[in-house]
Amino acid sequence: MLATLPEVVAKQRISGIKFLCAEAAKSVEKILAYECPLCHRDFDTLNPLRHHLREKHNRMYCDLCLMFNGKFIGEQKIYPINKIQEHVEFGEFGPNEQLVMPHLYCEFCGKYMFDEDKLLKHLRNDHFSCEICGEDAKFTFYKGIYELELHFKESHIICPDPLCI
Repeated sequence: MLATLPEVVAKQRISGIKFLCAEAAKSVEKILAYECPLCHRDFDTLNPLRHHLREKHNRMYCDLCLMFNGKFIGEQKIYPINKIQEHVEFGEFGPNEQLVMPHLYCEFCGKYMFDEDKLLKHLRNDHFSCEICGEDAKFTFYKGIYELELHFKESHIICPDPLCI
């Protein structure tokens, strides 16, 4: 039996997306829903879900993964609270025994970054590198301007004449 036109063009709206069939809409709705993966309670936003996971199930999402791994909320992994630091520092084995890399640590400010690209962007935006050293030191960074000035004094001849500076 052929479907009627209204059934085929059943437009569903989820986050501004239009769907031609209800099945597709339900699939997307499920991965976008703020639903507890353990007890299936629904929430309106992420923060109440995070609070619920912590208080009722002693679990949490990794904040860095939430922000940067590109997965929908329904695809995010939750961790026991006492295992989240292990995930951040050492990574883990995912499906098919594939290593999920750890998050990377900025030794200057004591923060973890999602991956190598995010760490490099952070270092370039929030810390300093020596333009004089060039390619040989393109991945050498200094915490602040004071440390960069020390590097200049120790590694480069800088003319003290105000006309040169």
